[in-house]
Amino acid sequence: MAKSTNALQWMKTAFGLLGLGLLIFVLAAITSLSAELSARLIPIFILPIILSIGLLSRNSVPLTDKFKGRWLVLLVIILILWPTYFMAKIGGLPTIDPRKFMAGGGIAVLIFILISRSDLAKTWKEYPTKTKLLAWTIGILTLLRIAAAITSTQAPMASLIMVMWEVVYYYSMFYVALFIFNTPRQQELFRVTLISLGIIEGFYAAFERVSTINFFMKIAPRIPENADFFAGEAISRWRDGAFRAQGTFAHPLLLSEFGAFLACLSASMIFFSKRALSRYIGLLGLFSGCLCVYVSGSRTGFLATGAGVGIIGIAWICSLQREAASRRLMFVLLASAAIVVSIPAVTLLSSGKTVSERHSSAARQIMVQRGLPSIVQHPVLGTGPGTAPSIAGILGGNNVLTLDSYLLAIGIDSGVPVLILFVFAYLGTAWISINNALSHPDLNHTTIYGCSAALISLFIFRIILATPDNMSLAFLTIGILATTFPKKAAT
Repeated sequence: MAKSTNALQWMKTAFGLLGLGLLIFVLAAITSLSAELSARLIPIFILPIILSIGLLSRNSVPLTDKFKGRWLVLLVIILILWPTYFMAKIGGLPTIDPRKFMAGGGIAVLIFILISRSDLAKTWKEYPTKTKLLAWTIGILTLLRIAAAITSTQAPMASLIMVMWEVVYYYSMFYVALFIFNTPRQQELFRVTLISLGIIEGFYAAFERVSTINFFMKIAPRIPENADFFAGEAISRWRDGAFRAQGTFAHPLLLSEFGAFLACLSASMIFFSKRALSRYIGLLGLFSGCLCVYVSGSRTGFLATGAGVGIIGIAWICSLQREAASRRLMFVLLASAAIVVSIPAVTLLSSGKTVSERHSSAARQIMVQRGLPSIVQHPVLGTGPGTAPSIAGILGGNNVLTLDSYLLAIGIDSGVPVLILFVFAYLGTAWISINNALSHPDLNHTTIYGCSAALISLFIFRIILATPDNMSLAFLTIGILATTFPKKAAT
C-alpha cells in the first residue's frame, strides 16, 4: 500500500512538472514578441521554479517562530521606513527596490510552504468559517481584478501588468499573514514593531516640517519611472504657504494615513494594556501618530484619527459591561450616537476652510460626477484597471491626470462587485473583529481593537486618496485580524 501511495505521489509530481514546463513554454512563446513584456513578467517565470522545488522537497517540518518573527519585522521595516521612491532601473527590467523583494519573497515562501509543508492544510481546516470567508473574498476580488484587466476597453496588457503587481504588493499580504504570521506571538510583534517604527517616523517627519528638508528626497535616484512623482512633489508639499511633511512616504497624505493608523494602535495600548510600560509606549506612539497627521497638513488625517481613537474609547466603555449582549448593544448605540454628533464637524472639515482646501473638495465632487456615469455603463467589470484617471481624473498643477478616491477608481475600472468586495474586506473585517472582542473577554483586545480601528482609519483614506502605497499595510492587517477569529461562535 505504501509503495502504491509513493508511486502515485511521484506520478502527480511528474505530471505537475510537465504542466509547469508547458506553462513556461507558452509564456515564453507569447512574450517573445516583446522583450520589455518578458522582463516585466519575470516573476511569473520564477514561480514554476518555486513550485518544482516545493514538490520535490515535501516534508512536515514547520517554519520556526524565529524565522517568522524576523521575516515579519523586516517586512514591516521595509513597508514603513523605506521610501517608495527609492528604486533603481536596469535596462528593460522592472524597477528594483526592497519592497518588491520582500513582497515577492513573501509570495515565494508562501507558495513553497503551501506545497512542501503538510501542516498548513491542517491550519486551514482549523480556521473558522469567517476566516475562510475573508480568504475567499480577497481571492475572488483578485480574480475579478484580473478579469477586468483582460476585458479592458483601453489597454488590456497594461492593465494586467498593473494587477499582477497589485497581487505582489497588496493582496498577497493577506495570505502571508494568514499562513505565516498566524500566532499570538506574531500578532503582538506586528503591533509592537509598527508602533516602534512609527515613533521614529513621527520624529523624523517633525524634523522635516521644522527644517523643510527631506534628506531622502535629496538623494533619491531620478529615473523615468519617477518623473511624474518628482514633477508633482514640489506642488503637493506646499499648501496655503505652509510646508507639508511626507517623511519616508511618497505624499503627505500617505504620511497622514500612516499617522492615523499608528494613533489607533497606540490608543489601544493605552486603554487595554495591563502593563504600565506598555501604556507609556502607547502614549508616545499616540503623540507620534498625531504628530504625523499634524505635520502632513491633512484634514482627513484628523477625521480618521478621531474616528479610530473614538472607536477604541467606545470599546473600552463597553468592556466594563459584564454581559456580551449588553456590550454589543452599547457599542452599536454609542457608535451611532458618535456618528450623528460628528456630522457637523465632518461637514466643516470636508468643505474646507481655505481657498485651496475648498478647491480640493470641489475637484473631488467633479471627479465623482465624471465617474458615476462610467460605473453605470460598465457595472460588472468596469473599463479596466488603470483607466479611471482618464475617465474621471482632473489635470493637476504638474499637468498629470489625478484621481483622488481609490473607491471611485476601482468602481470605474473594475465594476461594482469589486467595489463591494473591497469595502467588505476593510469594514467587514473590522466589524467581525470588534464583535468577536466584545463577545469574547479572553481574546487579545489590545491587538484586535487597535488593528480594527486602524483598519477603519485606512478605509477613510481610501475615500479621498487613490495612491495605494499603504494598502500593503492594510491587507497585512486584515490577515492578522483574520487569524484572531475564535474557532467557536460567541454564545
